[in-house]
Amino acid sequence: MALLARTESDLEAVAESVRGAGGDASVFPVDLSEREAVEAVTGEIQEQLGVPDILVNSAGVGSWVAAWEAEPGEVEYNTAVTAFGAYNLAREFLPGMLERNSGHIAIVESPAAHSPIPGATPYQVARYALRGLCESLWMDLYSTDVGVTGVVPGKVNTEYFDRNENVEERIPGTAEGLRVVEPEEVADTLVSGVRENKRRVYIPRRLRWTLFVGRVAPNQLGKRTAESGWQPGSDSK
Repeated sequence: MALLARTESDLEAVAESVRGAGGDASVFPVDLSEREAVEAVTGEIQEQLGVPDILVNSAGVGSWVAAWEAEPGEVEYNTAVTAFGAYNLAREFLPGMLERNSGHIAIVESPAAHSPIPGATPYQVARYALRGLCESLWMDLYSTDVGVTGVVPGKVNTEYFDRNENVEERIPGTAEGLRVVEPEEVADTLVSGVRENKRRVYIPRRLRWTLFVGRVAPNQLGKRTAESGWQPGSDSK
């Protein structure tokens, strides 16, 4: 297993837990927003470990601010880490997967890319780009034995909400009633989605039906989300 992220100490902690459970894990610190760094680290991984059987893209940053609140370059950085990072990893590993005609790419998406919310423009632009990447890869690889699965979790019990400002305050009321899921549940859902070669999986299950309403009645859900979500002047950045 190859683990990629910016902070080496955090990677080592995860690697130790994997090894403690009887697995193998190698650490590759990298800033996924930098294309040349991604190209270098993917080359190193393929030299040491070979072409991955499964590529899991779950990296991302979250700027929950309105368009006029965002700092210059904030949308670009969100998109670089979240969508371009995933794209560049796929671009580097796919030739090897296609050569052997096997492999799978899992992309952890966001409900915000399926039903828009107010007050989170940089976050949302990046997640829509990530969803577009997932759809594009699925289409490109349809006739091959390389699979693509999008994973759409609701609110997950992680440190994300402590590390990113405004998130708790700006989650719209339409998300109320959806239970908070644990990271292990997301991992289990991802694994089952890959095994069954699903195009997209959701956790919790109720989230799928909430987003389905958004597809069949987008104006209705959109109005409810806008009215129950963040409004200009309702808080400060």
